[in-house]
Amino acid sequence: MGKAEITILSSMSFKDSDLAYCPVYYMKLIRDYAKLVFFFVFNKKRYIRTREGLKLLKARKGHRFQGHGGILYSLFRGLSELGIPYRYNKITKDTKYIFLNWSNLKDLEKLARLKKKYGFKVIACPTVAGPFTEILELIKRDCIDIYCSGSDWARRWTLDSLEKQYHNKVVVWPSGVELMPSYRAKQPRRQILFYCKRVLIDDDIIQYAEQLGIKCNIIKTQLPGFKKYRFYEYDNFLKQSDFVIFYQNIPETQGLAIAEAWARDIPTVIKDNVNEYGASTAPYMHKENGLFYKSGEELKKIIFEYNQDPEKFLKRFAPQKHVIDDRESVKRLLDLFHLENKQ
Repeated sequence: MGKAEITILSSMSFKDSDLAYCPVYYMKLIRDYAKLVFFFVFNKKRYIRTREGLKLLKARKGHRFQGHGGILYSLFRGLSELGIPYRYNKITKDTKYIFLNWSNLKDLEKLARLKKKYGFKVIACPTVAGPFTEILELIKRDCIDIYCSGSDWARRWTLDSLEKQYHNKVVVWPSGVELMPSYRAKQPRRQILFYCKRVLIDDDIIQYAEQLGIKCNIIKTQLPGFKKYRFYEYDNFLKQSDFVIFYQNIPETQGLAIAEAWARDIPTVIKDNVNEYGASTAPYMHKENGLFYKSGEELKKIIFEYNQDPEKFLKRFAPQKHVIDDRESVKRLLDLFHLENKQ
């Protein structure tokens, strides 16, 4: 695949936004590297933020984009690691395959006209934005060849609301995460991270852990009155923690925040939320990635077990062995179109 036959599309309104060969991009790189050195000496917090910003700038190759950032970064990294050329938000006569990362139904009409002109195939990734009714409408459009659900249960849920004639369009494809060096410490830190999504964890559980001498950090997301956390904050907490407790009242189609912990070799203890479609809070959970719990009392027992012998508790987990990274994720995406890759 010599020419850029793949286009990652998150908008029909932007022109190609690749700044990788523009002076502006290199000026930004030089500026951020200079900031990095300055803040390393004088301001550690700003150093961390600048380092993460520089990392994202390099990962996206200067792209300005809209859409689900995690999915887009994963596609950029995975295709680059496999040596496969691609374009972003630019369709040409060489385009044969489009990975779609948005669901603006009005713009789909323009996409359909371009498809008729160029004859490319379109695969819609699982995190296209919009209400569920729009997702169903997206799948029904003739310009969409394949729609990806993030997990088996999410596919069953989608098919239940979709006419049978469209069922063969819906497949399972998980997005990847960047595999990182292990954050596991040689000696247990006696710190845990509580990741609260949409619901707050009971105070008595926090108090119980602290009474045992365990330091507790908390991230609160998708809750009224709490700002959305930045990824570098989550990353820093992972570096300080022996494991993460996920506390939420909804299942996940995939659970990227959970996978980010695994990618750093940090085990997870997860509230198991199920429904009639066989849903899970962690659809890609493996016994070496962590544990499920169903109630507050069961969670306390897990914390107690950890407190009794942290080293023994943590030794049974090896989450990095069971992570779908960027490279593996893109390989699976290419397999849907029976495309070859270089590695």
